[in-house]
Amino acid sequence: MKPAWDKLMAAFAGSPTVVVADVDCTADAAKSMCEAQGITGYPTIKFWNSTSESKGEAYSGGRDFKALKKFVKKTLGGVERKCDVTTKHGCLPEEEKALQKFEGLSAEVREKEATRLEVKLGDVLKAAARAEAELDLRMLRLMGKSAVKQEL
Repeated sequence: MKPAWDKLMAAFAGSPTVVVADVDCTADAAKSMCEAQGITGYPTIKFWNSTSESKGEAYSGGRDFKALKKFVKKTLGGVERKCDVTTKHGCLPEEEKALQKFEGLSAEVREKEATRLEVKLGDVLKAAARAEAELDLRMLRLMGKSAVKQEL
């Protein structure tokens, strides 16, 4: 479930309507907060909205990315933040940094790099390396989509 949740957090990072976050309730610094929220098992998904009580509501839906995203959009009114690779509007600083690595490269070179990253992501990677590769691949794919739209 962790990869799906991380992808969900990335999809809604900087959203103007919803915050998707996680807390490690096994960490000493978070234990008292988790206990106060009634969290006793892991992983636990809770959500808060205008009608929720202070302890929130338990989520009981699917735990794959598609189901989580649908819930956030339909039930919580979540709006995904969009990164415009041409103007950089709506891009997070780490996305802008990733885009800068690939600007000026031909579409063919970017596609080869995207393919290389897809293979790399098939390997076992440390969390930081995986996150960087996923970000780079997402930016390359956005650049590819943007280039196709501009050609049309």
